[in-house]
Amino acid sequence: MSKYNRFEKDRLKAQEERKTKRARKKLYLKMSILVILLSIIVSVGVFGLMNDLGISDKQELLVEQKLNFLILGSDALNQGINRADSIMVASVDLKDGQIGILSLPRDTRVQIPGKEGYHKLNAAYAYGGSELIKETVEKLIKVPIDYSISTDFNGFKSIINTLGGIEVNVAKDLKYIDQAGGLYIDIPAGNQTLYGQQALEYIRFRHDRLGDIGRIRRQQKFIKAVMDKILTPKVIFKIPKLIKQLSDNIETDLPMTKGLKLAMELTDEIRDFNRSKIKMETLPGTPKYADGISYWVPDKAKLEAVTSSLIRSKDYLNNSQLNVMVLNGNGKVGLANEIGDLLSQSGYNIIKVGNAKRFDYSKTKVIYKSSAKQNAEKMANYLHGELEVWQEVEEKNKNEVDIKVILGENIN
Repeated sequence: MSKYNRFEKDRLKAQEERKTKRARKKLYLKMSILVILLSIIVSVGVFGLMNDLGISDKQELLVEQKLNFLILGSDALNQGINRADSIMVASVDLKDGQIGILSLPRDTRVQIPGKEGYHKLNAAYAYGGSELIKETVEKLIKVPIDYSISTDFNGFKSIINTLGGIEVNVAKDLKYIDQAGGLYIDIPAGNQTLYGQQALEYIRFRHDRLGDIGRIRRQQKFIKAVMDKILTPKVIFKIPKLIKQLSDNIETDLPMTKGLKLAMELTDEIRDFNRSKIKMETLPGTPKYADGISYWVPDKAKLEAVTSSLIRSKDYLNNSQLNVMVLNGNGKVGLANEIGDLLSQSGYNIIKVGNAKRFDYSKTKVIYKSSAKQNAEKMANYLHGELEVWQEVEEKNKNEVDIKVILGENIN
């Protein structure tokens, strides 16, 4: 090989390496913007996206367009008491980058799994940590939660300070003193730049006639102001420090390795991201006393409407139009109920769960009407089932059923 050819080969190799580095850097910045965006939201009550956003087969079946996060802001630093001070559900649409945020008042009246009677929602965190409050929220809004993310007030303050404070128009003077709780709030009305401690006081203040609902509105206003700050070019230079702070101050059940996968899926959405892609609502309800205790009592009808528009995917709504029968064809005790519950979480209307006429099915069968072909194909793919078109000779209730699943030996 001539000296010129070797030189040209080295030049092309160096050029390719520079392109690769630039591409990696560009993707890293895009991923980091998304990470920080969700993480700052987390710090206000919707805390972060630092780890694995991969979708298991189960989750693809349940909500294939969206990932749902339970976001917790804990005041565990307050005299060692472990309470969820801020509770939100954030839903990320993997197709268009839209983010829906549902704020849940901590005084929401709920039934906590394993506990008798009614309780305030934030009590679930004290009883059983992230896992129990996640289960409680799923029961409340009837939507599966994929991951939970939590942080405490120190993490929030350090992140806001690193951003250089957040500009907020404070609608009225906010004053409150709680000597026992160590809380002193004195924020004057008007345009303010709020740094760590004062920003924390702003999002925690709840001592006006609106109580927790007023606080949630201020949190949502603060989130919008944070987004305006994050989407400025100056923040890019602070990304390494912010990511370090996030990793030090966030607890989550998200595995670390797949944040990159989400960033790749949302590359275009991240590049074009703006505040209009985030929609926020508060759990609808009314303040009421029950047994001498003040609660926020959910309005179930309105909650269903808000959840459908903000959290649930279009697939969920489409699935809810279909009636499904699940039959046990392999004899494994409880299997039909388990699969029925799984399909119900994805929106399907399960009208019957029971046993098939025999227990010797080697492979799962998904039998469907022609109108339900697309859904049946997805279901068969997940259940490793064989597809069959619904036959005219089927049982009497065939007109009520869109898809019939007979579980075979191949189901784990």
